[in-house]
Amino acid sequence: MSEVLIVLAVCCCLCSSASSAGYAGGLIPNTAPHFLKFMEASDLKEDLSPGPTPANCQEVDEDALLDKIAEYESDTVFSLFDFKNLEKEEVLNTYLETSDILGFADSCANPGPSPGPSTA
Repeated sequence: MSEVLIVLAVCCCLCSSASSAGYAGGLIPNTAPHFLKFMEASDLKEDLSPGPTPANCQEVDEDALLDKIAEYESDTVFSLFDFKNLEKEEVLNTYLETSDILGFADSCANPGPSPGPSTA
């Protein structure tokens, strides 16, 4: 009988681990990690990291970014940490540490106070 309980406990642990890894790895659709993986956010973060400069202003096409955001199948994504649905732009802004990812191209065209990645 104790062997059955041990096997059951091991199965529960493996199931929990697989679910966590699936979420964190972006394998579950309509979740924040899946959306960030779809948007290739890590590459985007590298391109935007120094703020609006002539070099990265050429690399980031705001129209292509808007098209890619619109292409994602859901209007909102679920965040496990907040236990709520968030707007896609909000998830992207949080990951990229910016207040307005969609205003990045505007800051390239009109240098001034930067809505790009925050320095804090």
